[in-house]
Amino acid sequence: PTRRSSDLAGYGWISYARFDCHECAVVVCNNGHEVLSLELDVWKAEAADGDKFSQIFATDYNGYSAQETEYRQVQNGKLWIDIMPKNSLILKKIND
Repeated sequence: PTRRSSDLAGYGWISYARFDCHECAVVVCNNGHEVLSLELDVWKAEAADGDKFSQIFATDYNGYSAQETEYRQVQNGKLWIDIMPKNSLILKKIND
């Protein structure tokens, strides 16, 4: 299967998605010094309303965490997240 990508960026942050017909992952990085509330257009990665994403990896000042946690549900083609300063997240779509 062909993997495709969808990218978004702003001042001090970047996000991108990698997806195919079976899987979708979103990476979000906040390189700034403030908490960001982001509205990610995950519809560009073919995520549909009602799809759920779990956090599978996170980094911060203290290191990293690979503990998986359920995160958010897609609404109106978007995923809303808050991300702390100097943090990165990897979110993966949960296949039902």
